[in-house]
Amino acid sequence: MTFRRFSRNVGLGLLVGFLVPAVFCTVSDAFLPYLGGKMVNLDMHFHWCFLSHLDTVLPFLCIGMINGWVMSSHPTNLHLFYSLGFHFIHIFISSMAAILYLVSFGFSDWWAHMGFVFLFLIGAVLVPCTLSDIVVPMIFARFKKAPKAS
Repeated sequence: MTFRRFSRNVGLGLLVGFLVPAVFCTVSDAFLPYLGGKMVNLDMHFHWCFLSHLDTVLPFLCIGMINGWVMSSHPTNLHLFYSLGFHFIHIFISSMAAILYLVSFGFSDWWAHMGFVFLFLIGAVLVPCTLSDIVVPMIFARFKKAPKAS
C-alpha cells in the first residue's frame, strides 16, 4: 500500500510486495528470535519457515499482496480504517510468532525476564515491521530511472 501511494510501477510493486515481506518476516519471526534465544542461553536451532514450509507461507504472502493492492486502489479514505485494523493484526501475529519461537525452544520462565521480553519484542517486531511496511517500500517507490546520456 505504501509503495502504491508513491509509485504506480506495477512490476516493481509486485517485486517489492513479495520480497520485502519475505525478507523482513524472516528477520522478525525467525532470525531475531533465534538471536534472542541465544542471548538467554536457550539451546536453539534456526528454523526458517520460508524454506521449510513454503506451502504454508506462500498463500499468506500472496493474500497480503492482493490485500495491499486492493486497499491502495480504493478511492475513499475508508481504506485507512481497514489498513489500521490489518496492521494491528499483523503486529500482533508477528509479536506472537517471535515470542512463541522462544517458548517453543524452552523459554518457559519468560515472565521472570519481562524487561528482556519487552525490549526483545520492540526490537524483533517494531523495527522490522516499520522498515518493511513503510520505509523500504517508500524508498523503492521513489526510485527513478536514471536519465539517458546524450
